[in-house]
Order: sequence, then C-alpha cells, then structure tokens
Amino acid sequence: MFPVRNIIALAVTLAVLGAAQYFLSGMNSRWPGLILPGCSFALSLIWILNVAATEDLAAAILTMVFTFVLASIPTLLLLAVYGAVRRRMGRRRELDRMNIEDLG
Repeated sequence: MFPVRNIIALAVTLAVLGAAQYFLSGMNSRWPGLILPGCSFALSLIWILNVAATEDLAAAILTMVFTFVLASIPTLLLLAVYGAVRRRMGRRRELDRMNIEDLG
C-alpha cells in the first residue's frame, strides 16, 4: 500500500506544479513563467554537485552528464508548458489586434 501513496502524492505534486506553471506562464509579464523552470534548473545544477567523486575522472564526468540530463527533464517540460502558453497568448493578441483593425 505504501508505493500507491507515493505514486498518488507524486501525481498530485506534478499536477499542482503543472497548474502553477500554466498560471504563471499566462500572466502578462513573461518573467513569472520562468520562475519554476529556473528553480528546476538550479536543482539540476545542485544534483551535479552532489555526485560523488570517484578515482576515475571519466566515470565521474559521465555520471555528472547523465545526472544533469535526467535532472533537466522537468526543466524542459516546464519550458514546454511556458512556450505553449506564451505562443497561444501571442496568437490571441494578434487575433484581437486584427479584429480591432477590422472594426476601424
């Protein structure tokens, strides 16, 4: 039963973060929508610093690269939400501008 609670908690957390990103991306200023991706990117950099050093430099670098790639997935997803919302807002703004020109 314990893993089910973890999965539900993870799903709820992801839904809340997705809704927050959607809300922040839809604001008039573009900067609030970049808060969550920025935090996610900072966390991915922190994860790299937590990689244990080994005697083999190549293995340590490879581990750091894989850690960074995996930790950057949430950043990319949040940026995708940001881009989709901002693109839709731009299209809507352009459509409103065209409608105003048609009236005048």
